[in-house]
Amino acid sequence: NSIGSWLQLPSRESAGILAAQQFDWLTIDAEHGLFDIKKIAEIVDSIHSQSCNALIRIPECNSIWIRRSLDAGVNGIIIPMVNDRKIAEDAIRFSKYPPIGERGFGFSHANAYGRNFQQYVKEANSQTTLIVQIEHYKGLENIDSILELEEIDGVIIGPYDLAGSMGYVGQPDHPEVKQACLSILKACQRHNKAPGIHVVKTDISAVKEEIDKGFKFIAYGIDTLFL
Repeated sequence: NSIGSWLQLPSRESAGILAAQQFDWLTIDAEHGLFDIKKIAEIVDSIHSQSCNALIRIPECNSIWIRRSLDAGVNGIIIPMVNDRKIAEDAIRFSKYPPIGERGFGFSHANAYGRNFQQYVKEANSQTTLIVQIEHYKGLENIDSILELEEIDGVIIGPYDLAGSMGYVGQPDHPEVKQACLSILKACQRHNKAPGIHVVKTDISAVKEEIDKGFKFIAYGIDTLFL
């Protein structure tokens, strides 16, 4: 199992404190958090200083956000609102170097501004984690066609958005929402992808419950809630 957490505060200090708690990874939430690209690079360094991996949830699937985030040094990208196969294909195209995708080459923070360029570009495609976020009933409807793509490493469910799309606003624990989450889990198991979910409330028993269901990639809490 891989357990991480979620960052909404643009603070390298709080990121470093959380990274030191033996999480496997922390996700910089650039969709709802207050992050510019310079701050992202600083926080990535703070996370890496504690031997923790840095992921980022970008605001939407576009080439500029993916390119700049990877150049800032993140280890992986979480793509929000992946509702169909085309969005997933775009994510692959934007995040992978040729011949798999179309990511642009350049000296950047990720490769020490050219000092580690050759090694970085050689390893980046295989070492960059790509996670799709399924948080709408349309994504659930298209889940198999999305997960057929080899370069997708896993899924993380956004339970609040999924609930809202199903007509249960603010009710992620509604039985039909929970059943939808289990359907996504089973799809991940069919396609040998890492099944993930965000346990927003800071209740460790809720994490254990999701592990018992079979989830392997779990975001636990948010920096603001821990505070």
